[in-house]
Amino acid sequence: LASINPTYRRELCDVLQSHPDAPSRAQQYQLKELLLDPLKKVTDLPRYLVVLDALDECDKERGTEGGDLIPLIIREIPNSGLNIKILITSRPERSIQDMFKIGGQGVKLHDASVLHDLDQSSAREDIESYLAYHLQRIQVNRNITPPWPEDGAFNDLVTRAGLFFIFAATIINFVADNYYNPQTQLQRLLASGNSQSRSIYTQVDLLYLQILKTAIESRADAPELSTRFRKIVGAVILLQDPLSIPALAQLLEHDEIDLEGALSPLHALLDVPADHNKPIRIFHPSFRDFLLVEERCHDTRFSVPEHRTHAQLALYCLKIMIKHLKRDICDIGDGAVLNSEIPDLQGKLRKCVPPALLYACQHWGNHVSQSAHDTDIQKELVGRLSEFVSTRILYWIEVLSLEGRFPLCITNLIDVLQWCKV
Repeated sequence: LASINPTYRRELCDVLQSHPDAPSRAQQYQLKELLLDPLKKVTDLPRYLVVLDALDECDKERGTEGGDLIPLIIREIPNSGLNIKILITSRPERSIQDMFKIGGQGVKLHDASVLHDLDQSSAREDIESYLAYHLQRIQVNRNITPPWPEDGAFNDLVTRAGLFFIFAATIINFVADNYYNPQTQLQRLLASGNSQSRSIYTQVDLLYLQILKTAIESRADAPELSTRFRKIVGAVILLQDPLSIPALAQLLEHDEIDLEGALSPLHALLDVPADHNKPIRIFHPSFRDFLLVEERCHDTRFSVPEHRTHAQLALYCLKIMIKHLKRDICDIGDGAVLNSEIPDLQGKLRKCVPPALLYACQHWGNHVSQSAHDTDIQKELVGRLSEFVSTRILYWIEVLSLEGRFPLCITNLIDVLQWCKV
């Protein structure tokens, strides 16, 4: 909004200058002071459509995606007098549906459209057009003699995709992978399973499994590769915030070059940027679900044990904090000075608190709270937790305070206390 409306931008900058801590304050304050009140000062405000995409992928606060954001929007936007509409896309998680039911308090403030209830012929035509366009680009760019693919193979791909657009997108990523011959990749794909399955997940799961098998097939060190896969990719799919290759390598105490090598055959499933300062992301939540749900990933070489992996991540977080946290980590020298009075505080934090350490400070409690109690690393986890609380907890609070994220101290401690009571 600030980039397209100069008046709103000026009003927003005035608020941030007067209250630099505003981005870390409660969501109710942020919605009012950073959005609604500045917009009300804009004369001749045009209509705006605000899109909140993939709400189900937001971090949960107090068990709901986005915390109080949706209830606040439902309560405040209709009464604001502003000509704003909100479009929210999400998977139909129960917690999200409940937010709308409770927030509306009996008043219908929203209309829901279910993607799979839309016109199936239209969706099929879109997927067919998408596949045809991108396969033709692959054929031209890789100098493949036409016609390719043949009509029968193309129709098979369209049938497999059904209404599942992520299947079509993953097909293209798999076939276009520069590490392999596109024709060979397509043959592997077409031989990977029956296209007539009724399950909406089966075709995607078969595709995911084929890509993973391709990464280790005919390798003498396949057992070691699958162990490395579960460690690295398991971390990628369970991180609360995505990390870059260097940051992830530091957190996992893993060689950076080896970590990059583990990710290189998975570009069809993971967004691994060429710029190593940018974070690794999964292309679609269905890949995360596939690896975590045993009924979907039948190959134990790739299935990720969720609660044990959370325990491992909790242990890595505690170890990096114990190793690097210290008193006055940014060398400020004066414990009484306010954050707003520290010159170039953000620059000092970037220099002294690397991304892996910051991640650990923000999310260690969440990983502890989701850790299984019966893992083989339980004893080590409890020992590291005791050491952290005894020797580093004040330095941890200092870091989050400097970052303007002090409320995370309370959230993390509540999570850990609940875990300890189990």
